[in-house]
Amino acid sequence: MSSEKSDENLEKPKESGSGEVKFNMETGEAFQKKVGKVNKTLDSIKNILLFVVQSRAFKSTLNFLIPYFPNLENLNLKTLEEQITSVFVILTRIITVFMTTALIYASFTGIFDQSLVFEPIKMPEELVKIGFNPSEISSLIVEDIKLKKSLSQKGIDLVNNKSSSGSLKSRGNLEYDFEKSIAKEDIVIMGISLNSVKQLIRNSLGKKDSSVAGSIVQSPTSLQMYLRISNAKEFIHPIKVEIINGDTIEAVNEIISQAGLMVLKVNEPYIASLYLMVELQKYKSSDSPDAAKVTEKENELRDFILKSIERSKGKEYEKNLFALKGMINSQIFGDYAAANESFRKAEDMGLSGSSSFYLEWGYSLNDSESSEDKDLALEKFQKALSIDPKNVDVLSELAMEYLIRGDLDTSEEYLNKLEKLKSGNIYTRYIKAKLLDARGNSNEAIEILKTIVREHPNLIHVKMELAYLSNKQSLFDEASSLYEEILKLDPSNEEAKIGLDYSNKKTVIPTESAQ
Repeated sequence: MSSEKSDENLEKPKESGSGEVKFNMETGEAFQKKVGKVNKTLDSIKNILLFVVQSRAFKSTLNFLIPYFPNLENLNLKTLEEQITSVFVILTRIITVFMTTALIYASFTGIFDQSLVFEPIKMPEELVKIGFNPSEISSLIVEDIKLKKSLSQKGIDLVNNKSSSGSLKSRGNLEYDFEKSIAKEDIVIMGISLNSVKQLIRNSLGKKDSSVAGSIVQSPTSLQMYLRISNAKEFIHPIKVEIINGDTIEAVNEIISQAGLMVLKVNEPYIASLYLMVELQKYKSSDSPDAAKVTEKENELRDFILKSIERSKGKEYEKNLFALKGMINSQIFGDYAAANESFRKAEDMGLSGSSSFYLEWGYSLNDSESSEDKDLALEKFQKALSIDPKNVDVLSELAMEYLIRGDLDTSEEYLNKLEKLKSGNIYTRYIKAKLLDARGNSNEAIEILKTIVREHPNLIHVKMELAYLSNKQSLFDEASSLYEEILKLDPSNEEAKIGLDYSNKKTVIPTESAQ
């Protein structure tokens, strides 16, 4: 009886006084079976490890990776446990060496670049009481700078890849550095600060970091920040922000934003210029821009550009900035006359060795409605090609331009050169389809366009061309389906609406309506 009670008690959980539930282990045959399974599993693992350890491939690989470790053939190990333990020790060493090397490499990346070190911003007790601290303000300024860089990069992307109704036009690339290093968090290994070692190396090489320090002063109605940047020739003028309706937190956010822009103006004027240009365009595109404020922002931008030229880079900076301004005027503001003038100034100052410069100038001229400008654009594209005969963007533009002008043989010459460099490129295939259609091979052109659409279903420009050619070949159902897909992507596309109407009526679109 006692043994039965004992077994019965073992099968049930017992509640302790503290409310915990304790379970006793199983006994008897079931437990022994589980132990047997565990032992078999362990034996299998040991056998697998032993097989791996004793394999010639493993030994050769290990000796190749770590030749300074003892050769496993000479270890004279007698037991499986000793062999496995030794292998684990060696593998642990490999992993440790690899991780340490990776960590040191990551920590020292950019050691020769200019770093920007942010010191804690001094602040009044009133700001500390509402939750701010000196290090946090510095971190927020860093984040603001990164955000402004991101917005500026989007501005560059807009310039480089202007997209209208799925346009495939490829833009030349601006060669500006958007990744100046900002000092990373310190890493300590075995009590050694990697930032300290990095700083020691930089000092020995004569490379010095820029540092940003400052303080905030609060009055009943405003905040003022005094910002000091070590590589600036003078103290930065105070940044003043009014406290509106007692909202100190919003005032701090605004002063952080202005501080971020100030740091960019001193350290990366290219980015600051572009950021100001993009912000100006955003304001001009708002619902009700104030004319006086637009003028104020334009003057601020112009004054900053001129001051930057005088202070730092001289003519080398000025000519590049004129090129940048030309691109912005053309691609964002749509002011082609001003853009052309800016590009001409840059060329007069000696910016004549860059293929991308003439490519951008050609784009700007080509976007103008003037036929004279379009002829001049062709000259700029030819100039770009003479500098870089393998520039895919230039070859694409020339192939398309001559196709539009009806010079099919010249267009095909450039297309052949393009295909040798990038035969699978979307725009290359698109031009080929257009050229085939112009030569009367519409069915072959349709097949090429169908392939592109299958690969890239959201390219409206290609779908429009495919829909038009399908309609032209009396494939009205296919054309209607394509136009409907286009209108889902771009509901305001008037050309697609016209094409859908004709296709639904089983009527070929007149040539003048397709232009």
